[in-house]
Amino acid sequence: MAVTHATVTAIDLVGGWSYLTNSTPSSTRDAALTLAGYSPYTQFESIVQSAWRLHARAAIKMMDSRIYTRQSTDAVTRRAFLQTASGIGLGAMTLGPAFVGGCSADATDGTDSPSSDAGGAVMAALSGTFTALDPQSDSSASALTINDYIYQGLYRLDPFPPRAALEPDLALDLPEAASPTHYRIQIRNDAVFHDGSPVTAGDVAFTLNRIINPETSPLYAGFFDIIASVRASGDHEVEIELTRPTTLLPLRLAMVKVLSEAAVTSSPDALTLQPIGTGPYAISAATSDRVSLSRHTAYVGPRQITYDSIDFNIVTDESARIASLRTGDSAVIIDVPYSAHTELNNVDTINIEAVEGNSPTSIVFHCGKPPFDDVRIRQAVLYAIDRDAITETAFFGQAEPAWESYFRPNTPDYAVPDTIYSYDPDRAQDLVARSGYSGPDLDIEILVPNMHIYTAQSPIIEQNLRDIGLNPRMTPGEFVSLVGRLSEGTYSMFLTSADATALGASDLEFQIRWQWYGFVPRQLLHWDAPELDQIEALLDGALSAPDESERTRQLMEAQNLIQEQVPHGPLHHRAQLTAWSNELEDFRPTPSAPYVLFDGVRG
Repeated sequence: MAVTHATVTAIDLVGGWSYLTNSTPSSTRDAALTLAGYSPYTQFESIVQSAWRLHARAAIKMMDSRIYTRQSTDAVTRRAFLQTASGIGLGAMTLGPAFVGGCSADATDGTDSPSSDAGGAVMAALSGTFTALDPQSDSSASALTINDYIYQGLYRLDPFPPRAALEPDLALDLPEAASPTHYRIQIRNDAVFHDGSPVTAGDVAFTLNRIINPETSPLYAGFFDIIASVRASGDHEVEIELTRPTTLLPLRLAMVKVLSEAAVTSSPDALTLQPIGTGPYAISAATSDRVSLSRHTAYVGPRQITYDSIDFNIVTDESARIASLRTGDSAVIIDVPYSAHTELNNVDTINIEAVEGNSPTSIVFHCGKPPFDDVRIRQAVLYAIDRDAITETAFFGQAEPAWESYFRPNTPDYAVPDTIYSYDPDRAQDLVARSGYSGPDLDIEILVPNMHIYTAQSPIIEQNLRDIGLNPRMTPGEFVSLVGRLSEGTYSMFLTSADATALGASDLEFQIRWQWYGFVPRQLLHWDAPELDQIEALLDGALSAPDESERTRQLMEAQNLIQEQVPHGPLHHRAQLTAWSNELEDFRPTPSAPYVLFDGVRG
């Protein structure tokens, strides 16, 4: 299969690199990583920077926990918001999620990284393959999980729901605003890379400049075009110039893993299987199907490290992963098949938990040709599918129908849309009839990846669509071979799922732009409509909104248009299943990357 820029973007849109399996030729995977790229992403908004800094510092001083919080998770209806917005008092703006106060610049003994003398080793089985441990190119679940142990960022977002706390990692505190578009960040002076070299502001500047360059970091560059330039203004101070003001700078910087400039420029292996970071663990051995990590004894940071070594095995076969847990070869396995939940739940030596995930299943429509160029046919499909039946058949009860939105209601800035779908075949039939399409125009091809969560629901979807007058033809296939057809336009519908939060940003503005702005809707969904122009304008307006209320209003309108137009229709919010040995103490499964977190775990 020829791998193109569009193919690679499609791969990430519809599920990520974790499905580039061992059966994929290495040349294809390498080309995919090289060519990975995303649409331009102007993702930021303006505020009065002095306001958030003043109030953030005051809150940090006043609260014993040193947490400054803005939580806005309550769903609000669009009409109610429009009726009451004018009466809302605008308080202090905050910069992203909750912020846990910084560490001391004089800390040189690593005392802020609690560790235990428990020692020992632990092993986990991951489900997807990876091709490199470059944090700026490989977005597979396995690479994201492993890299979380190898690298540190300037800031670290709490991996557990509601993911509302941001804490300093290599940075000492929030960025200091010299002006609304000029920031200084102080870097801790006691961090060292795995090779013993000290971390400097030059390494941070090198990393950020590499990220904003599409040639060296095609995965992230589109999300960082808010940054105009970066330079080291001292041994431990970085200056960042923005293209416009934003409240989201720390949250975006939490996506960045700091690289060693010396290591990267001296050896290409530093971006493949011999990376050098500052994280709590260093690579001791690595192949494409197994990575061994050993404790970085000079690590300084907020994480609680307990094991001397961690091994990650790549086990793509579901039955083999379960067997490795049963035999004790693995202490943790991820992506447990839904069909195995009840069985494993009855095993005394195993714990299994379904956590609220961020990877909804959905249908991608080809909006540029009949019949899905008509919004009524897209809406008819959403009304026609019996999600309750699919919940039991494909997910064994471990999912919830996504009737009202692609986004979960607990997402900050979430808004209940005007359009809420339901299982209503009669209404679906009426929409098809009113579209005027008939005969061959209603012959559609649905691409179905060869994975249980898709194949188990495809017979229900096929029959549901036949019942309303469509003529579906289900085309199963390997994931990589199918996603190439999105950019080619040789499809009608694509059954898929994706987790936009896996890269480290969980805010709604990031999630919307990921899939409904620029390249993805125009080149993969082939949607070129006035409503898309409106959505993009609303998102751009949200970036430059003078206050939080206006930003919320803009995002609300965008969500409403997305749900009404459904170029990419949600089906289910599904759980993430993780199983682990009951010999582990204090293990908690996570809903997104890193998918296995051993911080503070013993056993």
